[in-house]
Amino acid sequence: MSDLRNRLERFFGPAPERKREQRQDREHGEPGTERGQHETPDAVSAHCREKGTAVEPLGVRGLPEGKWLRRGVYLVEFRHSLEEPHGTVSLRGLGESGVALSCWGGGRAPVFFDLETTGLAGGTGTYAFLAGVGRLEEHDFVVRQLFLASPAFESDWLEMLEELLAEGTSLVSYNGRAYDVPLLQTRCALARRTSFLEELPHLDLLRLSRGVWKGDLESFRLVEVEKHVLRFVRGEEDVPGALVPELYGAYLRSGNAAMLDGVFLHNRWDILSLAALQSLLGRLASEGGTEARDCLRAGRLWARAGETEKASRFWRKAGEDPTQRSEAFRCLAQAAARRKEWPVAEEFWRASLSGGGFSLVPLVELSKIWEHRLRDMDKALVFAEEALRLFLGQRAFLPGPLWERQRMELRKRVERLRRRAAQQGSQQEG
Repeated sequence: MSDLRNRLERFFGPAPERKREQRQDREHGEPGTERGQHETPDAVSAHCREKGTAVEPLGVRGLPEGKWLRRGVYLVEFRHSLEEPHGTVSLRGLGESGVALSCWGGGRAPVFFDLETTGLAGGTGTYAFLAGVGRLEEHDFVVRQLFLASPAFESDWLEMLEELLAEGTSLVSYNGRAYDVPLLQTRCALARRTSFLEELPHLDLLRLSRGVWKGDLESFRLVEVEKHVLRFVRGEEDVPGALVPELYGAYLRSGNAAMLDGVFLHNRWDILSLAALQSLLGRLASEGGTEARDCLRAGRLWARAGETEKASRFWRKAGEDPTQRSEAFRCLAQAAARRKEWPVAEEFWRASLSGGGFSLVPLVELSKIWEHRLRDMDKALVFAEEALRLFLGQRAFLPGPLWERQRMELRKRVERLRRRAAQQGSQQEG
C-alpha cells in the first residue's frame, strides 16, 4: 500500500497542497499564466486565434501545447521522424508493412489508434477521454491526441475522432476488436450517433503477436511486447495504466490537467509501439527476417491466415539451420496432417526426431499416424513403446499428477497397440 501511495503522490502531489491550490484558485478567480491555461481569450495561443478555433472557457489549465477544436475538445500533435527508430525497430516502410499484412486487415494508409478510458470494466459507465491517432505523413509519423475536457462534450469529441479515423484506409489497434471498438460503439449509441468503425478493415496486432511469439513470451501485454520484441523500455515518467482513471478523475475535480502529462506520454508511446510492431510484423510476413527463428515466426504468421504454402516455404528455410530443424519439421508435419497428406506428415515427423531435444510429441504423432491412417500396428507399437520409454526417463522433471496422468495414457496406448498388432498378425496369417 505504501508503494501505491508513493506513486499516487508522485502524480497527484501531497493532498493538503492540492486542496490549498484549488482553494486559492477559487478565491482569486485568476488561475495565473502557467502552461496551457484557457480561462480567458488572452490565454489562447496566437496560432489558435489565427485559425479561428473556439476559446475554451472551462478554466482548464496545464494542458500540453495544442489547440481547441471545439468547446471541450482539445488536440495535441506530435511528429516522429521515420529515421528515428522506436526501440530497435525502424518505422521506414510502414506503408508497405500494412500492405504485407492486408489479409489480416492491414492497408497502405493505416490509422493507428488507442484509447485512455475511465475504467477497464466496460459498459455504459465507462467512456474514453483521450484518443491517440497516428498515421504516416510524408517523412514523419504523426500522432494526434484528442482530449475530452469534460464528459458533457462527448458528442463533439466523437465527431472529431471520426474525422481523424476516417483519414485512413484501415484501423490498427492492440486488442481494439475486443475493447476499444465495442467501447466506442457503445458511446456512439448513447450519443445517438451512427457507429463508423465497422466500415473500415481492422488489424488487431494482439492477435497476430500471440500467434507469432507464442511460446517465446509469458505475457502479451503491450509493455511486455515492447520490452522483449521491440526492445523499448518506458521511462519513469510513464503512467501505469491502472492509475489513468484515477488521474482523470482528479483532473475533473481540480481542472488542473498538468497531472495528465504522463497519460499523454503513455498514450503516445502506445501509438508509436503499434507502428513499430506493424512494421516488424510486415517485414516478417514479406521477408522472414535474417534468422532462422524469424522464419519460423513468419511461417506461423502465414499459417494463421490459412496460407500453408507460404508458411511451408518459410519453415523449409528455417529447417536449413540445425538449431531450428526439429521445430521447423514439426511445423511442416502438422501442416501436412491438416492437408491429410499422411505419408508426407510421417516423413516430416521422422525428420524432426533427428533435431535432438525431447522428442515425445513426434513419437506419439508417428504412433497415431501408423495406427489410424497407415494401418500398420507393428510400426505404431514401436513408436508408442519408444515414447513410453523416453517418458519414464523424465520422471524428475514433471510434477507428480501430470506425470502419472500422461504415464497412464501412454501405457493404455501401448497395451491397445499390442492387442491390435496381435490381431492384425493373426489376420495376415489366416
